[in-house]
Amino acid sequence: SVALCSRMIARRVRDAQFDDAFLAGLLHDIGIVLFDEHDHDRFRVVLEAVRPDRELHRCERDVFGFDHAELGGTVAEHWRFPRVVAERIRYHHEPGRCLGDARAITLTVALADFLCGQKEIGPVKVKYAPRLSMTLLSELGLGRNDLRVLWKDMDQELAAAGELFRL
Repeated sequence: SVALCSRMIARRVRDAQFDDAFLAGLLHDIGIVLFDEHDHDRFRVVLEAVRPDRELHRCERDVFGFDHAELGGTVAEHWRFPRVVAERIRYHHEPGRCLGDARAITLTVALADFLCGQKEIGPVKVKYAPRLSMTLLSELGLGRNDLRVLWKDMDQELAAAGELFRL
């Protein structure tokens, strides 16, 4: 869902790299898969600690000492992914820390992650959503009306993708 939404946002802001935005959205939570696969028992402790006011990545830091974004970024580097891909994964919860050519798509993924969280589409079954910075919106060249349009268009985009996966 974050991949589809990232591509949709990139198209809205006329970023020609909408395929890169899709890839970043697809990979952004790979650290969650790795935590669950390689340390399932401690990851269950993390999931039990998530609350509406206590985001997943903060609970991961409490249990593991680092979060899924850091893990995913480090693994992406180890797997020799391009630097910008690793940075987009690493900074998707802190897009303000991402500088250079990875920044625009990292901001896009952060916004997509927020929107999906608001729609309760995410890796955990507890209602929570990452926070949204208005600075993030303005840096992408988006306003509140754009956000409303994206919110509405997401349902159609996700439904169309769902039809594809049912084939």
